[in-house]
Amino acid sequence: MKLSKLERERLINNESDFDAILSEVRASGVDSAIAELNQLAERSEKEAPVAAEHHRSASLYLQLFATQLRQEAK
Repeated sequence: MKLSKLERERLINNESDFDAILSEVRASGVDSAIAELNQLAERSEKEAPVAAEHHRSASLYLQLFATQLRQEAK
């Protein structure tokens, strides 16, 4: 099947839109993990301050990862 130039462009644009949406869904999942880690850090601050710091460090790493996912979609 041969596609016209316009059909090829539409297909490429749709694929690009799909990739952007999928990247945002992935980044949103990472955002949920970040929120959970931050809550866990707050709950464990008094009894396990070292663990709280580990949770915060993981949260910062995941923030970078979510940003990377979003930038790759552009």
